[in-house]
Amino acid sequence: MKLAVKVPLIAVLFCLTSCVLIGVLGYVKSRDALYDAAVSRLTLVAEAKRDKLKDAFDSTARNLDSLARSEGVIQGIEELSAAFDSSSADDVEKLFADPKLGPAKRSEITGEEFKESLYAWRHSWLHSAFLPMWRGQAIADAYIVRQDGKIIYSITKSDGFLKSLDGLGNDALAAIARKALQLPPGGEQAFAGFRDYRVGDGAVSAFWGQPVYTPSWAGEKKPPVAAIVFRMSDAKVGAVIGGTESDSSPLDTMLMSRDTLIRSKAPEGTDRADQDRIILKDLAEVFTASTSGATFGVSTSLDGWQNQLLIAYQPLSVSGEPYFTLAAQTTGAALQATDRMRTAMVAMTGLVLVALGGVALLLSRQLTVPIRQMADVVQRLAEGDLETEVPRLSRKDEIASIAVAAEVFKANAQRIRMMEAERIEAEHRAAQDKRQAMAAMARHFEQSVGSVIGTLVTHIEEVRQHALVVARVAGEAQSEAQTATHASELSSANVQAVSAATDQLAATVNEIGRQMSSAHKMSRQASEGVLQGDGRVQSLVVTAEQIGDIITMIQQIAARTDVLALNATIEAARAGEAGRGFAVVANEVKSLAMATSRATRDIRAKIEEVQSGCSDAGSAMRSVADLVQSLERMNSAVATAVEEQGAATTEIARNTHEAALGADKTARGISAVARASERNEDEARKVLHMCAKLASSASILRSEVDDFLNGIRTSSSSYVHVK
Repeated sequence: MKLAVKVPLIAVLFCLTSCVLIGVLGYVKSRDALYDAAVSRLTLVAEAKRDKLKDAFDSTARNLDSLARSEGVIQGIEELSAAFDSSSADDVEKLFADPKLGPAKRSEITGEEFKESLYAWRHSWLHSAFLPMWRGQAIADAYIVRQDGKIIYSITKSDGFLKSLDGLGNDALAAIARKALQLPPGGEQAFAGFRDYRVGDGAVSAFWGQPVYTPSWAGEKKPPVAAIVFRMSDAKVGAVIGGTESDSSPLDTMLMSRDTLIRSKAPEGTDRADQDRIILKDLAEVFTASTSGATFGVSTSLDGWQNQLLIAYQPLSVSGEPYFTLAAQTTGAALQATDRMRTAMVAMTGLVLVALGGVALLLSRQLTVPIRQMADVVQRLAEGDLETEVPRLSRKDEIASIAVAAEVFKANAQRIRMMEAERIEAEHRAAQDKRQAMAAMARHFEQSVGSVIGTLVTHIEEVRQHALVVARVAGEAQSEAQTATHASELSSANVQAVSAATDQLAATVNEIGRQMSSAHKMSRQASEGVLQGDGRVQSLVVTAEQIGDIITMIQQIAARTDVLALNATIEAARAGEAGRGFAVVANEVKSLAMATSRATRDIRAKIEEVQSGCSDAGSAMRSVADLVQSLERMNSAVATAVEEQGAATTEIARNTHEAALGADKTARGISAVARASERNEDEARKVLHMCAKLASSASILRSEVDDFLNGIRTSSSSYVHVK
């Protein structure tokens, strides 16, 4: 962005920012001041309306008490009651409660025009005492309720007129009348706060009630003649606290109960005239507090049209019930002066911006045109146009300083251009001298280095020839070494095979020796076992003979037992019956002796068979022992021979193993010679390869030297031409 645009734009933005800041600050300050003034005014209005409404409530209570104590009123009530009893209710209704007439028209009927009616005559005098109160905008209606519950009088002859309390049910009028009829004399009053009154004109109403007693002697107790009930509607309350303010500003005043219901009706023609009650929920916390704890204050809320309200409230106690008087005004009406000021400030800001923009544009042109000219001059000087004229040198401001600096820049540039030409000429002369020196140096370098390169090439060729001879000899040695290695490896393999076979033979001989030694040991153990078995057989024979002797002894005992049993039998027979049992025992003993004799004979026969078998076994065992001893001697001889053969085989295996080791070492040596020959041949090939590389490098070196010298000569001449 150019300065011609940037400078006036910055000036306009600065002015706009200043105007906005000043305007916002002034608007906020003014709005706060108007808000505080509105709060103060609303607070004073709410307080004044509270006092005015309190006076109206107190005046209503005083008027009620005055009427209830007035002897004339008391007498008038008694006379009206008597006239009511003597008159027909229908006739009274036709005269005073014509439904075609409104409450105001009915209240103007005094009864003086109905001379023929006793009730009308009594009504005219009593009505003159109540009518001024209704006209004074204090009460909406007044009722006289007899002790029997009949409503015999009403100022406006509303729906409750000529009805009984029982017919009204639990209506507010019936409730306050019953309560008032139960009060003792002395001026005590009953009060019912503002509620919906469906029997009357449907308005929200409050009721005061007081009993009427006839004068009596001290200590005499009489029931009340009647009760006087005053009704105050929300319209009457609105008439008391309504009206236009002194400054004619839109302001709304109202009476509100603790449950945030409006209990006053706006006068006809106001914005709130068609809205009987509004619930202001934002004030619920304040108005639900007790009367003793509530204080005045200011709050905000929304009305039925969703307008923001500024509300000041004052507490009011009516016969012990808490209420609040409110003075409310929309924030738009309270702060409309600031809105007008805001509009004026916006318009003024626009005019200032237009004027300042024009001035800033004019000043910027006077400032930016010389700057743009100087910028063009500096640009041409930077591009090398040193013939450009520098303007504005005669000015007396900062532009002149810039022009002088541009002139100095121009002179310095011209001086630098002259110095550059002189430097180029000097460099040209120096380059010519340098070219000649480099040509001489190239000739000397070519002579000295060329001879060295030739000698190097000759020596490289000689080394290559010697390397060829060495490679050929190494190849022949490698071939012979490979043949010897193959033969040595074959011999070593044969020796290794013989050594392995000899080792296996030695192992076999040793194994045979171990087996023969084991057989010899087993033969000796078998011989010893046979001898032990023969001994045991001989012991068995001796034992059998001893058993035979024992059996002979048992046979002898059995024979003697048989003889004793026989003798016992004989003795038992002699004893007769007394020895019968003994004879039985003797027979049993005899039977046992005979059985024992038979058993011993059988055992002897078996023992004799055992003895015969043991004798045969002993003979066989001795024969086996002889054979085992012969076998032991043979095994011993064979074991000795096998041991000698094993020793010889072991010696052969050792010698064969040593021969195999020697053959293996020989094979490894020949293999090492072959590998050395192979490495020698490889090294010879490498030497040949290096010689070839050296020859190639020498050729490349010669070519590079030639190129280097040619380059020096060419560059020297080119440098001179370029310069």
